[in-house]
Amino acid sequence: MFTDAKGCWVRVVMKEGKKRQIRETAARIGLFAKRIVRKRIGTLELGNLDKGKWRYLTEKEIKNLRKGLA
Repeated sequence: MFTDAKGCWVRVVMKEGKKRQIRETAARIGLFAKRIVRKRIGTLELGNLDKGKWRYLTEKEIKNLRKGLA
């Protein structure tokens, strides 16, 4: 957990789940999840990818995804 000029941020790592699961869990411990930001999906780092945008995967990313399927 950390704070900045925009407020308090909590880092959550989930192996599977939905955004509403984060909101519900936060509410159970008395927190309000105003904004949820997805940074990564599996081994894929999203970086500065804008909402609704896409990009080609690198060879390394494809290799890592295939490794995870084996």
